[in-house]
Amino acid sequence: MKKARILCRLLVTLGVVSAEWSSASANSDPVPAGPTEISDDVLSEMDPSSRPTFDCNTAKWPSKLIIATVCGNAEARAADWELISAYWPVYAMKSGPTRTTFRDQHVAWMNRLSAVCGEKSASRPAACIVKNYKSRARQYREALKNDALEEALWSPGTHVAVQQALIDDGYLKGSADGVFGLSTRAAIAGYQGSRGEEQSGFLTGSQKARLLREEVIGADSTQDGEQKPTIEHAVTNAAGNSNVLDSHSPVCPALLQAGPAKSVAEYADASINEQGREFKDEYDLNSTFQVAVSQATKNLRTGRLADDVMLHSEIETGIGRLTPVELAACLPNFARALAGIEDHRQQQAEEQRRLENEKTQNEADEQRAAQQPENILSRTYQHYRIVKRCYDSRDGYAVVYISDAEMERARTAAKRIEQLLQAKDTAMDPERIWTESAKPGAVGMTEREQAYVALMALSDGEGAPCKHSLAQIDGILAKLDPASTIPEKDF
Repeated sequence: MKKARILCRLLVTLGVVSAEWSSASANSDPVPAGPTEISDDVLSEMDPSSRPTFDCNTAKWPSKLIIATVCGNAEARAADWELISAYWPVYAMKSGPTRTTFRDQHVAWMNRLSAVCGEKSASRPAACIVKNYKSRARQYREALKNDALEEALWSPGTHVAVQQALIDDGYLKGSADGVFGLSTRAAIAGYQGSRGEEQSGFLTGSQKARLLREEVIGADSTQDGEQKPTIEHAVTNAAGNSNVLDSHSPVCPALLQAGPAKSVAEYADASINEQGREFKDEYDLNSTFQVAVSQATKNLRTGRLADDVMLHSEIETGIGRLTPVELAACLPNFARALAGIEDHRQQQAEEQRRLENEKTQNEADEQRAAQQPENILSRTYQHYRIVKRCYDSRDGYAVVYISDAEMERARTAAKRIEQLLQAKDTAMDPERIWTESAKPGAVGMTEREQAYVALMALSDGEGAPCKHSLAQIDGILAKLDPASTIPEKDF
């Protein structure tokens, strides 16, 4: 019985048979539902990984325009998945009031989009909706990183397969709809916790591979740490390089090796090459490919297989479940585009690392320079000037920024600092440093400290920078002469 169940899952994963999906969702926070006039004859034959993220027959939000457009347009359906796949990870990473605010902002944006694409783009609402969906999805993905970002780039089929695996293993109730709400997030955390791993709620690459591998061939057949197929493996495999003997290189799935499914995939692969553009990320590439797959399966309906409706659905569903690496193992244009995305990502990462290292080095150089006796004295003089200006500005005003006692404390401390630094560097000229410290761009205070003082002056008048500079003088003296800051026993 167990072998039969595993075999059935394998056939569903490869798209050989269709899975039956109920209307129950495997997620919390469902979309409000209600009757509409939207026809869903074609979409009713399709797997959830190929239909919109909502039920076209019952959805009543955000508007009839968006519902009708997304349900009736393949590119809009892909954009809908792209948006939702990015929205839910961001939502899950927030909590309390910030999560509520994020949700409300998303709802408000959807409501505005209905008006914008309905009024200003009446002739082409689909193009307007797709453009805005993709732009919003990119904005959400910018707030993600590491495993959360990788999840947002999964195909709809991968989302469904992961949910189904969690359901089969008893971590999640309901049915697999591919939308990762809070219940799915809790199920992932439960799966991680059962293995003594960090319960982040986001699967690592190895955890996802293990979960899906367990679903098909059993939990004991793979050990932790097994190498995952990479984009480089996929490109090499697609190019037919026989010199590579890596046993982990992906193999072209049987679904795409012969028959109508192979023709559909090759048609979609050719369309990628014809577009001749660079893709922003895996989701952009996969969405474009799936749109071409949908077009190719429509072409089947006008040929000799026109009456085989079940075959059309199985092909589109099966291809939709394949991962980018699996597709790249079969399709050379897809493989080259995927490798280009990886190269671009690595270049961006290298540039980011370079900028971060440069920033760190600059800050370190600035800190070292700030510790030179001459610069310490210059910084002391700059802070003393701020304290003195605060003290003088209280004449004629009810508010006293620096009291007489505080001014005397700053004066005494500055003089003591000057004496201590002169003892360290006898060649130092305090009069010259005093004059130069008053010039714009003088060394001493770091750029960050100067910006902080300026910001406080804008936000709190003179009060905040006055106390800040007084504290800085005290701090400099405490580092040079710790004993001087300890009060004498006077009782």
